[in-house]
Amino acid sequence: MMSDVEFHRANLPHIAFVPGLYDGPELNETVALQRLAVFAIRGLYSETKRPQELHEIFQRVIRMVTAEISGKRWVWGLPKKRTLDRRVNETASTNPLDNNCTLTKDGKPRITMWNKKPGFYIPNPDVYEDVTKILEATGK
Repeated sequence: MMSDVEFHRANLPHIAFVPGLYDGPELNETVALQRLAVFAIRGLYSETKRPQELHEIFQRVIRMVTAEISGKRWVWGLPKKRTLDRRVNETASTNPLDNNCTLTKDGKPRITMWNKKPGFYIPNPDVYEDVTKILEATGK
């Protein structure tokens, strides 16, 4: 499982570098896609300062997976959009059976739905201080 420090490095300068993506004995396609979804949402939010829609998250994750495939590090095929939509929903869940790799040590999901609107996601303000500041500054 990735440490909190590794998750806080989600605003990465190079999209192909995903620290800790392949760490841990629990690694499988589901876990890898959940981790990439967190990195994608965190990175996109840092860039745009607005909630991310599922199609935007999908595009970012596909770019990340494509880079991983070209580097011969991704052993699974390209995910379908529906599969990735499920993984994103799982990362926003507090249920450890759904979200088995991206919960913080105190059980908070790193991603949450924005204003309880399905299909719109932001990094969890309870986990990321900078997200809280952005939300306060924009009045959202």
